[in-house]
Amino acid sequence: MIVVGICGIGLLMLGCARAEPQRLPGLGSSESAPEGVLYRSISRGGIEGFEASRVRWLDEGDGFELTLTGSGNCPVVPATMEVLAPDRLLIETKQQVDPAGCQEDAALWSFVLDAPEGLDGAAPVQVDFSGGQIASTEEMAPRR
Repeated sequence: MIVVGICGIGLLMLGCARAEPQRLPGLGSSESAPEGVLYRSISRGGIEGFEASRVRWLDEGDGFELTLTGSGNCPVVPATMEVLAPDRLLIETKQQVDPAGCQEDAALWSFVLDAPEGLDGAAPVQVDFSGGQIASTEEMAPRR
């Protein structure tokens, strides 16, 4: 009877165990994106020029960088992108959730994304953000 009770308590404790939190990059490091997400990489911290604009073309290649503010362990991430016109892009965002709960702090998270087809890099691009607590617009300067 005692053995059954101990086994029952052990099983109950296993059922209450929390899942491991998601592993995110530390400050200054960059991680490749997990399979099935929109972005190529994620890093904690702002990108160069973040103060001027949250979104800018990469110096090389056909992608761009984006910086969003989110929880230190539950970042707000780009979820979908839609080209509305050659000079207008819509980015829907969502907040990742940590099984252990999200911190109530603010951290910068930067992403590298591939530029979608139909976007004109020679002209300024209006980038609309929506999703969760975000609803704003930024202008991405023309590609250099």
